[in-house]
Amino acid sequence: MKKQETKANANYQCPKCGFTYDPAAGLEDAGIQKGTAFEDIKAGWKCPGCGNPKSKFKEIINPLEDAIDILGKYYEGTPKRGFEHED
Repeated sequence: MKKQETKANANYQCPKCGFTYDPAAGLEDAGIQKGTAFEDIKAGWKCPGCGNPKSKFKEIINPLEDAIDILGKYYEGTPKRGFEHED
């Protein structure tokens, strides 16, 4: 399977504590300028939230879509309430 290409503006999240690195914001306190792609951060960098290594971070493809998938699985099979609309 071919590894999906990453984008320079992709966000990455620490699976241990949930900290999200956003390239648009950077981490100026850590010396990482705005616009720095995750791939361009030094290999020894660690999560500022919990110290997890950079190699453990996962790319967030589409946070909203991921949340919808999680909620859909959680609510699968339960009756919908208040969302029906009759014309």
